[in-house]
Formats: sequence, C-alpha cells, structure tokens
Amino acid sequence: MSTIPDYDTLSDINFTGGFPTHRDLAPSIVFIVLYSLTVPVVLWRIIVPRYRTWLLYRIVLFLGCRLAMLIIRVIMATSSSWSLGLLIAELILVGVGYLLLLEPILVLFKRTVDAAHPKHRYAREPLWLLILLGTCWAGLLAAVAMTVAAGVMISDAIDQGTGVQTIINLRHASYITSLIIVGCILFALLICFAAYRTSVKQTLYLLIPICALLVVGVYRVVQTYTTSPSAAARKLSTFWILQITFEFIAYVSYIAISIPGWYPSVHNDVVRKGGVSDPERSPASGHQTLLPDGTDRAHPSGRRFADSYPPATGGGGRFSQMRSGRNNKTEVSG
Repeated sequence: MSTIPDYDTLSDINFTGGFPTHRDLAPSIVFIVLYSLTVPVVLWRIIVPRYRTWLLYRIVLFLGCRLAMLIIRVIMATSSSWSLGLLIAELILVGVGYLLLLEPILVLFKRTVDAAHPKHRYAREPLWLLILLGTCWAGLLAAVAMTVAAGVMISDAIDQGTGVQTIINLRHASYITSLIIVGCILFALLICFAAYRTSVKQTLYLLIPICALLVVGVYRVVQTYTTSPSAAARKLSTFWILQITFEFIAYVSYIAISIPGWYPSVHNDVVRKGGVSDPERSPASGHQTLLPDGTDRAHPSGRRFADSYPPATGGGGRFSQMRSGRNNKTEVSG
C-alpha cells in the first residue's frame, strides 16, 4: 500500500477513481498510447488554416491534462510510496479535465442555433440564448474553481485534520453543476431541433459528445454520493469505463471533423461581409433566409431583400438611391 499521511482521512473524501494501485497500470498505459496517437491529428488540425479554430486550443488543454493525469497514475501505480502533492495534482487533473470538454459543446450548440437563424448585421442574439449560455459559462467557471479549491484544501485537511466536509461539499457542488450544464444543453439542443429546424447533421453529431459527457457527469455524481466501498459505482473498472472511456469518445468526436467546416461561425461571417453571406441560403444549415414572397426574415424589420440591400448603380450614394426608391417625386442629382 502507498505510504501517504493519514490514509483514513483521505479515504473519507471518496475520490473519483480512488487511490491508484497496480491495477491502474495497464489501463493507464493503454490510454496514454491512445491519446498519443491522436497528437498528430490535433497538430494537423491546428497547422492547416482551413481546420484551425480557437476551440482546438481548449482541446489541446484537455489532451495535456489527461496525459499528465495518466502519467501520474502510472507513477503512483508503480511506486510503493508517493507524495501528497502528487496525489493532489492527480485529483485536480481528473476533475478539471472533464470540465475542459464542456466548453466546446457550449460553443458548438451556439453555432448550431446561429446557423438556423442567420443574423442581419444589426440584429442581436436571441435573449434566451444569451441567458442560457451566460449561465452555463458562469457555472462552468464556478465548477472549475470549486474543483481546484477542493484539491488545494486537501493539504490543510491532512495537516490540521479539519475541512474534510468542506472538500466533500465543494466536490458535490462542482459535480452537480457540471451535470446540470450538460443536461441543459442537451434539452436545449432537442428543443431547438424541433422548434427552429436546426441542421440535422449538426444536431446529430453534437449529440455524440453531449451524450458521452452526460454519461460521465451522471457517473461522477453517483460515485461521489456512494458511501459503500463495495458498491459498483466505486469500482476501479467503472471509473475507467464510464469516465475515462467516454471522455475519450467525446474528445475524438471533436478532432474527427473539421470544426470550421461543420460548425462555421455564421454570425462572424455576417458581420464581416456586411450582411447574410448568401442572400438565399445559409451554407451551414441549408435553411433559406428569404421567405417565398421575398421578405428577408433575417432583417429585423422584415423588409424585402432587394429593399434592404439596393444595388449601388448610377450616380449618387446609397442613401440617395434609397430615398429615390421611396419617393419617386424626389429629384436626385449626380
């Protein structure tokens, strides 16, 4: 058994994955190899301009976090004694790594909704979308802070023998918060698919990481509330299957596609080009932006596309042409 201070006190906290033992060696090495094999793919996505997106840097953070955690578990599994600091680092990496996978689903969900509703350059984001994503991002930051705080407090709990219950409460709050975030995004995605006709391809593919992370979130909550050491939720095999494996599935789903190609930032394209990039159709979703009578539904006033964007021909400026179009009696000189 590993010789660390106050083993009984630490056992009361019920860490996800438990204390690494020799049984962790084989699965740790397997996943180190699997994650290492994906490194060339990630680098390729970052180097090639058409695949590059800032979301990949979040995924790289997760990759580094998971590889570091797995290496630490190998060290702890092959050593008869290890320091408390090494254990704290491993525990923080286990918790934070999962949270790093949640931000991409928030961004991809937003882009899925945006693709179904191309924006006019003067339009604002739907209020419900801003509230939902703002709340989820705030909750995600809070979950990260609580996870890190719980890990840092372990040292004081060992030295002073107090604060164990606070650590447990922080972990419970972090786990529940992250599960609520995934559940809300899943519910919102399905509602948007039914109500707003979001892209079938985008919606179905986004369900892969969301469902995988939902499995991990449910497992984390069940495991941390399970008090019996012999329960199935606290078995080592359960940890490797329901957390590490499903995290890997979500991670692979992010790097298996071209994110800018599958989930383009529609709103940015509209702002950059001064209007809807394609006057008839959004390339990401395939939905028309013009109604059958020619009305531009992306325009806040619902004007026709030709009225909203008159051709700049002839003498005079654009404003003069719009004036002459509204009032035939107005004389406009060159």
